[in-house]
Parts: sequence; C-alpha cells; structure tokens
Amino acid sequence: MITYKGKDIELLIEYETAEELKAAMEQIAQLKIQEEVDKYTQLKQHIQHEATTEISKHDKITFDKLQEKYIAQATYDANVSAKTIEDYITTFNKLIDYFKKKDINSLSVQDIEAFKLHLSTQISTRTGKPIAKTTVNRHIIFTKQFLKFAKQRGYIAENIAEPVKLYNKKNVRKDKKKTENYTPKEISKILTYEHKEQIYSQVYKLALYTGMRQGEIRKITQEDIKQDKETGIHYIDI
Repeated sequence: MITYKGKDIELLIEYETAEELKAAMEQIAQLKIQEEVDKYTQLKQHIQHEATTEISKHDKITFDKLQEKYIAQATYDANVSAKTIEDYITTFNKLIDYFKKKDINSLSVQDIEAFKLHLSTQISTRTGKPIAKTTVNRHIIFTKQFLKFAKQRGYIAENIAEPVKLYNKKNVRKDKKKTENYTPKEISKILTYEHKEQIYSQVYKLALYTGMRQGEIRKITQEDIKQDKETGIHYIDI
C-alpha cells in the first residue's frame, strides 16, 4: 500500500502486482503535475489581477503597496529578467524599511534626499564598508522609475524622486577599486581546471578568449555562431 497526500486529497492505493504499482505511481505523478499547474495558474491570475487593478486616487499609497503593483506589472509584461526583478525588490525593501507605512503623497524631495544619504551610510554585509556610490545611484534610479510608474497611473501627484541628483562620476570613481588582470599562471589554472561538467570549462574558455560578459555568454544561440565566407573562420556575432 502507498499513501499520497496532496493539497486537498489523500490517496491510499493498494497494489498486488508490478503493473498496479506502476499505474499507481503514474497517477501520483499526474496529480503532482496538476498541483504545480494549479499553483502556477493561481500565481498568474494574482499577478494579472495586481497588474490590471487600479488603486483609487483616494487610497493611501505606501511603498509596500506600490511594490505589489510595480512587480506584478513588470512580471506580467515579461520585459525584464528575473535578476532585474530581484534588484527591484531589493530597492523596494530598502524603501519600505526606511519609510515604513508612510503615504508617498505625504513625502517630499527632501525625504528622498534623506533616503539617499541614509543609503550612503549603510554598511555592506559583503565588504564591511559603506555601500558603494554606484549602488546608491542604482537604488535612486529605481526609485525614480517606481515613482514615475506611480504618477503615470495616478497613484501619486508628483514624482518627488525626479529632482534628486545622483552621485557624480568623480565621487563614484573614488569608490571603485583598481582592478587587476589575471596573471598567466592564474589563466593557466582556469584553463586546466577539471570541472565535473565540461560546459563550465567551455564557458570559462569563451570568457577568457573573447572578453565576453556572463550575460552575453548566456544569451548566445546557435544562430549567433557564424563562419566568414572568405577566411572560413568561425566567429560569434553579438
């Protein structure tokens, strides 16, 4: 006898032969697949609802409520990567942590300036040093985008983040560490390292020989690999 407990059902299946067991396992597999499909459908419906349901102009609009709308719309439009969605959520979390449940309509340009200053004094958990100015700039750029979205939909009267200036290039450069190139010995180690999966060796070789970035390598398709008709040399068209 085997037991399967699903979200809304519980099955007790008795079997005497291998064929009966196989049929029972196939039934359970189908139920599991259906459960995942149902979860996906519910999530998709929620996202569509959040993306298409408007907030009344008389309602209080906080950053946590704006996050629901903005992320739902970005997910529904499917025009940004999952990594970008994660970055959006990181900025929203910082806004929510700083402004709590304050109505965005009650905030001013000075409040966003204070938020920018607050970010610049935060300590990075990775480096143990103040957050880089480039990171602060990214959070402010995202905040401008969020509030532009809110204004376009009538949730707020004014984009109070728009006048806030980013840290200039001179200040940003001070935060940047001088990068060092790999030594021939280090490159040799990378090229000769035996990975469990061959694909990783190929990716590292491609990065070292071409200088391509991770995102560029991930986007390569078969159609991007071409051959010069005159020389016969293969190349990647990016």
